[in-house]
Amino acid sequence: MKQKNVDVAIVGYGPVSKQLATLLGKKGWNVSVHERFPAPYPLPRAVHFDDEIARILQSILPSKDIERNTDVAKDLYEWCNADRQLLLSLDFSAYGVSG
Repeated sequence: MKQKNVDVAIVGYGPVSKQLATLLGKKGWNVSVHERFPAPYPLPRAVHFDDEIARILQSILPSKDIERNTDVAKDLYEWCNADRQLLLSLDFSAYGVSG
């Protein structure tokens, strides 16, 4: 394999790495991403969505794509294990400082 010079090497291709690679690429950086698994992880890993996450996603995706690919709970935030057993339930019915 021919060696390639890159500005940034990212190890792992989860949700955060995908976002980082996209943002760096849009800024003109030469990025190389390396993942050891042949298929994407089948369960959600990016589970928090707030105003900061919304702004980051809006910098690379159209709003319709964010809405289509995001399951945002309006009043309830629940964490489940791989067997879908409830581990934690939080009530978010009140508005936060960011709305």
